[in-house]
Amino acid sequence: MTFGSGKVGNAVVLDATSLVAIPDAPTLSPSAITVEAWIQPTQLPASRMGIFDNNNSYGFFVLSTGGVRCTVNVAVEATPVITQLGAWTYVACTYDGTTARLYVDGAEVAVAGGGTALGTGDTSGSVLGGNSPSGDPFVGAIDQVRVFSVARTADEVCIAAGRTPPC
Repeated sequence: MTFGSGKVGNAVVLDATSLVAIPDAPTLSPSAITVEAWIQPTQLPASRMGIFDNNNSYGFFVLSTGGVRCTVNVAVEATPVITQLGAWTYVACTYDGTTARLYVDGAEVAVAGGGTALGTGDTSGSVLGGNSPSGDPFVGAIDQVRVFSVARTADEVCIAAGRTPPC
């Protein structure tokens, strides 16, 4: 892992052997959540690569198709999202306890309902740039990752992507 030029300041630059392990903490197991980040993959995975994952609770991944999947007791997916390797893309996933919403560059692109409360995960903690506790490494750069204990609104996500609502 190194640091390089990001979308907003510096970004973490990851390769197939690096990830950022985050120790287990109750604050990373909320009942509602928003995970958002600027991502710049430099290659697509054979299967998937993790953006952010809290083992057995929620995960956010780039797929081999260039799509993005968020799993929060219900999966929400959009494809293709990554249409140009090396380009910055803003992605966000919100979950209010029943409905998951996926956003790309501030605009909602997919919705899935029928979920239940998030699991509390396990003691392995979270991973930035992989699948907790290890595996599915992200190859490229990730910048301005934010995890909120609320499901942010569409307008809040749009603004975070640097756009003016409605996206």
